[in-house]
Amino acid sequence: MANAIRQTEGDVKMIYCGPREREFYVTGGISHQRYFVPGPGGIVEINGIQKILPADVGWFCMVNRGLDYKVVEPEPEPEPEVEEPEPDDD
Repeated sequence: MANAIRQTEGDVKMIYCGPREREFYVTGGISHQRYFVPGPGGIVEINGIQKILPADVGWFCMVNRGLDYKVVEPEPEPEPEVEEPEPDDD
């Protein structure tokens, strides 16, 4: 299933770092949306997309006193390469 995961720009992603050793489903405490958790170190998914609905982010951050889920910081955009102009030999 990992090959079918889609990621969308600007979504909040959370990683599971709790004690469960296997995959499981959890229902968001605010939206009541069903999420798939692929186990320790896995990014929480909704309908095959790695993201959390904005309404549920605070709820996930409070599960088990904030120990089970952590927000994944987005990777910084790579700096575009700028070509240096060649000096004139005049």
